[in-house]
Amino acid sequence: MNRETFSIVIPVHNRARIVSRTLDSIVAQSYRPLHIVLVDNNSTDGTFDILRQWKELHQSDDLIIDVICEKRKGASAARNAGLALVSSRFSCFFDSDDIMHPELAAEAMKALTASPTPENSVVAWRAIFKDSSGTSRRLRYSSRNPLRNHLLHGILATQRTAASTSLYRRAGGWNESLPCWNDLEFGVRVLLCHPHFSFIDKDLVTIHFTSRSITGRNFTHRAGEWEMSLQSIERALRTTDDERDRSLMSLLEYRRAVLAGHYLREAKSFTSSRGKTSAEILTNRLSKSPFLTKFQRRLLRPLIIWTIKVNKGMATLFSRFF
Repeated sequence: MNRETFSIVIPVHNRARIVSRTLDSIVAQSYRPLHIVLVDNNSTDGTFDILRQWKELHQSDDLIIDVICEKRKGASAARNAGLALVSSRFSCFFDSDDIMHPELAAEAMKALTASPTPENSVVAWRAIFKDSSGTSRRLRYSSRNPLRNHLLHGILATQRTAASTSLYRRAGGWNESLPCWNDLEFGVRVLLCHPHFSFIDKDLVTIHFTSRSITGRNFTHRAGEWEMSLQSIERALRTTDDERDRSLMSLLEYRRAVLAGHYLREAKSFTSSRGKTSAEILTNRLSKSPFLTKFQRRLLRPLIIWTIKVNKGMATLFSRFF
């Protein structure tokens, strides 16, 4: 029985020491045929040679591998270059330092092909997060109201979702001007296309956080860049109807308040004036936001204080009021 090809696009930058772990998890996939697009993004540590060697070793009739170079900087540019090579009906993106569980592709294809609207479908699954100390935790997830929960928990993060290729293209591809939280922003645009959404209640990926992960170890060192993504999301949400627009906008303000709390927490720890200044800009904006009620504004200060002192559980305590 002939089966459809599933495509996986992976941007890679200076991952010579660890990319084999990700590539091995792809070879271990129970589903075939697969089309793998590896996009080297200006690596200087021999990564490109490793990718080519892996292709020579593993390419077969049911495991087609493309290795290309993308000179434009950034994972989003690399993902767009990879997406341009995809011809299969369904695809996903993945990161070069994480691990696919063996059944990921099979489960994704099962859900996507079972959709009542396959050409406008997206699927997400659970994930395990492992930090640099080896501690693991299951990432939060809710299948109710996907757009709201994506804004809260990033349920369409790069490693946690697949979709019809035409949906990815219809959403406009990746925003190459955003250096971080680009999957949060892209996921919003995907969901604003009103796709059929399905959820696989299984852990299908292990996300490894390292000192070289794209998001880095703190928020302050990329102050201003997180805000760029939130601003782009706001522009996308303004295309929705008024009632939903206001609800989602208030949730976006909640994320800005949490970000301000992270800046202040780090300013206290690292005696950094940059974090304090960035937090002041955000809190001043929030104080004038037309999307917050008086009650929500009163919650901003305890939300920020909770983020500074506890740094967890914010969504459980506060997000229901936004």
